[in-house]
Amino acid sequence: MNLAFPLLAGAVVALGVAAWLYRNGRHLEPSERWLRCVIVFCSYAALLCVASGAYEAQLISWNAARIAPLLGWMRGFPLYSTATEGAIQTTMYPPLSALAYVPASAAHTPVLVILIGAIFAQAYYLVPLGVACYWTCARNRSLSLVVLSSLVFWSQQSPGLWQSQSWIHADAPALGLALLACVATFRYTESESNRDLCVAVATA
Repeated sequence: MNLAFPLLAGAVVALGVAAWLYRNGRHLEPSERWLRCVIVFCSYAALLCVASGAYEAQLISWNAARIAPLLGWMRGFPLYSTATEGAIQTTMYPPLSALAYVPASAAHTPVLVILIGAIFAQAYYLVPLGVACYWTCARNRSLSLVVLSSLVFWSQQSPGLWQSQSWIHADAPALGLALLACVATFRYTESESNRDLCVAVATA
């Protein structure tokens, strides 16, 4: 598949959006106008990272092996095999690790199953990351977007984080919930809000 055209088209669109924001931000400080342009390109780079993770997921045999027990479970087979019955597998996590990817089991082709599962894995990782950036940079929303985009790009450069983010596994939801628990706990130490305490307890 030739990806040159969509990549170039996306870059042109990002350039156009950045130019439009810069031109229509004459009432802003020069630094703020440039920051809006940086946000556009950072967001485009982050989107490319997410899209590449979803696309590459179908090429990794690990994802097929990890989601196979869920597909069998949804079709009446036990999630965990016994010592004398069932398929030999490496499932060693509680059922929640499988339930997190249930929507993928509705797909009718193996590629689509893995693609949906990879999208959910990235959502479990990136949505809490976005919430954390939003909470910690509450006074500057533009900065929170730059930080989030940078973290997404940095995660791709780390093999461990990239696999946790884009591979179908228990790691993505576990890391996402742990991050929300840490941020909510930190916020509670400053605000003593019952809402933050409840979020910390629910996600820990």
